[in-house]
Amino acid sequence: MHETTEANNDLPATGSTLAAYEGYRLADGMPTLRWHFFGDFAQVLGCTADEFIRHYAQQTLPILGGSCGHETTIYDCRTAALARREPWFCEVEWRHPTSGLTTWLLFREFHHVDDQPTTTGVMMDITKLKVAQDAESGRNQVLSAHLENTPLAVIEWQPDLRVLRWNNGAEAMFGWLERERVGQNILNDGFVDTGDTGSVATIIDELISGQVPRNIIVNRNRDKYGRVLTCEWRNSVVTDRQGQVVSILSLVMDKTEQDQLQTELQLREERLKTTLAYSKMLIWDRDYRRQQVEYSHHYGEYFGLPELGASIPLGEQFEVVHASHRQEIRDVLRRAIESGNEFTFRFRGSADQPDQRPRWFETYGRVIRDAGGVATRIVGVTKDVTVEHLAREERQALAQQMVEARKYDSLGVLAGGVAHDFNNLLTVITGNMEFLREQLRSQFPAEPMELDEVLQAAVRARKLVERLMSLSHRRTGAHEAVDLRTLVTSTGALLRRTLGANIDVVTDVPPEPLLIDGDSMLLEQALLNLALNARDAIESEEDSFHVPAHGTITIAARIASLAGAELRRWAPLQAGNC
Repeated sequence: MHETTEANNDLPATGSTLAAYEGYRLADGMPTLRWHFFGDFAQVLGCTADEFIRHYAQQTLPILGGSCGHETTIYDCRTAALARREPWFCEVEWRHPTSGLTTWLLFREFHHVDDQPTTTGVMMDITKLKVAQDAESGRNQVLSAHLENTPLAVIEWQPDLRVLRWNNGAEAMFGWLERERVGQNILNDGFVDTGDTGSVATIIDELISGQVPRNIIVNRNRDKYGRVLTCEWRNSVVTDRQGQVVSILSLVMDKTEQDQLQTELQLREERLKTTLAYSKMLIWDRDYRRQQVEYSHHYGEYFGLPELGASIPLGEQFEVVHASHRQEIRDVLRRAIESGNEFTFRFRGSADQPDQRPRWFETYGRVIRDAGGVATRIVGVTKDVTVEHLAREERQALAQQMVEARKYDSLGVLAGGVAHDFNNLLTVITGNMEFLREQLRSQFPAEPMELDEVLQAAVRARKLVERLMSLSHRRTGAHEAVDLRTLVTSTGALLRRTLGANIDVVTDVPPEPLLIDGDSMLLEQALLNLALNARDAIESEEDSFHVPAHGTITIAARIASLAGAELRRWAPLQAGNC
């Protein structure tokens, strides 16, 4: 076959990346092929057109490889396509004869049979394209390696729900192998728990229709063995140039254990809050860097000030502290920050209880420092100790009363001892006075006896001693017939002389005797105590000039008939006149 060449530079410049040629047989049918070359052929191939034809005929072109396989296969492929008059194209790895550099060329040929057979071809330098493709292929391989090695389940599926990709993470998470899932419907085998099928179907419809380009959902899935898993699906839609959805890529994380831990954590928090509520304790955390305080439950309600809110700023937490204790607490916290020691303090709350009694709280805490030793937080526990504090105050008051009682008891014992000795002396005195009075009366029966007045004074002194002995518990109550009328009258006379001019004492007794069984001395003492208490109450109501008020104390005695409710009020008395 005779071939001739003819160069033509009429083709526009292509930047040394494109060359074209045209070949046709002579009209007489001779097997002579004439070639016309266009463009910068030498720049693209690194050789002249004649050199290219010669090397082609000898099959010695500098071809390193191509899409048709080995170089001889490339020649055979072109020859076969030429014989069938079919389009032929091939990507060829080409060694540039001049520079020795390796490039990639794309050959495309089209064969026409009109008046005479014609072949039109294009040669294009696609080195940059191949380099870009190789780089993209490398990146895809790296990405595929990452997708296979990630602990996440990577699942790619089509709009018809058929699975395209099922990586190692998906195999480990759900149990199915890649060959068992690829090509299958993603919802097969009860993959989605029946309780979530409705919501998942809605999400899938939104993704396939393109309404939502990406989303994050959490639903329950079942693995190959029927176990229920809580999974987080991060779905993203892949579209073509026309905006049609071609696939959905899902990154799936198994959150079953995390969900269980979260549930357990919430349960523990509820238990802690319940424990703190019943133990009247509040946990708090003062963060100086974030300038805020966190509390285990409602701050204001705990201290009886619900209007403060559940949480308050860092500088306002002392609003719940009584004004008298605020500076003391500030000093305690300052010393704790300086020393780093744990601290404790007790304080009165600024809000009292509904019964107007104060609230009391006790706080324990410690300072937390960073690596540089700077105090960053203070954590503490505050406990409501109102009941304990008031009980301690009551115990202290009771103890003080007992001390006072012991002092009075000691005085009573001392007074009783003196009264006992004085009573012994009075016994001797009254005995001798009575003996002397009898002697004088036998000698001077008609003369008045001044000795009677002395003896009456001694009797009154003896009664006074008996009272002292009663206070010191050295005398037991006597049971005798006592006329209340006489007792009230004599006690009233004594009170008039002792209570003062601003107190009027009135006695109200019937004319007939009122005899009862009792101890006259103890009854008189009881009436005196009641009258003295009444006097104190009257004198406490002094006017603006500090002048004691004037008042009246009435002591009455009468016969009362008890029955029904009145009898129950005075139990254990029996029904009848008292």
